[in-house]
Amino acid sequence: MKVMRTREYGEIALYIIYRNAMIDGHTISKEEDILAGLGELSNAPQLRLALNSLLDRELVVDPFDRSRKNHEVQYFMLTDAGIDLVEQRLHEEENSAPALFRDGEFGAFEEDWVSVTIDFDEVAPASDRFVSKSDNEAAYQEAIGSLAKLEDELATSNEAGSIFGDEKPVVETEVSVLFTLLDKGRVRAVPVIEYAKRCLGWIAEKAGAASIGELAKQALLAILHWLSH
Repeated sequence: MKVMRTREYGEIALYIIYRNAMIDGHTISKEEDILAGLGELSNAPQLRLALNSLLDRELVVDPFDRSRKNHEVQYFMLTDAGIDLVEQRLHEEENSAPALFRDGEFGAFEEDWVSVTIDFDEVAPASDRFVSKSDNEAAYQEAIGSLAKLEDELATSNEAGSIFGDEKPVVETEVSVLFTLLDKGRVRAVPVIEYAKRCLGWIAEKAGAASIGELAKQALLAILHWLSH
């Protein structure tokens, strides 16, 4: 197999992180999962080079805010810039994945390379459209019901205070805003998906295996199910 340019490789790795977050609901991507997502294109050394460059360009971050001086980052989360860059490509003509890094910032690459295109129609999240509860009543009820359980748990559980501390009122407000959006019964899919991912994904990561974390995961998955179909 011919060698792909590392800048092209980084583009695909960035998209896999995006897909994990926006479609599968996994806010944080582990390096080994990204490698697995590359399938036949798996190349651990090349992926490491690409991920380091994505970190340098602040398209992804280490969600645990670890220093990169003493070890290699193994977990990755998209920044706003990373999301914007991928979504810009999603709207480009012919549904292909053109090079994101034309300036060659990924460094040296082989002269022979194979071009890779991805059919984003098959894997992209819900299009930027309006979705009503009547489109899928059962999925909507599951989504808003799951969110109501999380809202109630945040308000009544002693666990919430110990997990979030002074941030608890902010967390409650963010969840309340999301509930208000869904309660209208008609939303624009993409902005709500992004907000839910950032709000509930953060809660899930922060709370971990605690009941609040599990409820946040369930709510996020339910919302994605309603809005992505």
